[in-house]
Amino acid sequence: MQHYEMVRIKEALGLPPNATINQVEAKIAELRDLEERLKSKLPPEERPELPWEQETSLITELQQMEYEPLIPVEKRLILWSIGLGVLALVFLVWVSYTFFPGNP
Repeated sequence: MQHYEMVRIKEALGLPPNATINQVEAKIAELRDLEERLKSKLPPEERPELPWEQETSLITELQQMEYEPLIPVEKRLILWSIGLGVLALVFLVWVSYTFFPGNP
């Protein structure tokens, strides 16, 4: 192993630059033990309710959905959003041409 690699490893482990290889190996073993202890404290992984074969995909779910038309409130909200967007765009173009004219 190259010298610069050992320096980077020692820095990553939080050891001083003059640490010996035995100290590096001891620190790595300590971190492995800590990892094992932490793994035992974690809750077990959750299992899916359905087996993989029975899970339905998003495409099949969307195909099974029934068509639901927009209610009048949703239509009004969409129209107001589009109207405000167009109005804001016109206002910003006017501000741009009025206060920041291009060079002739």
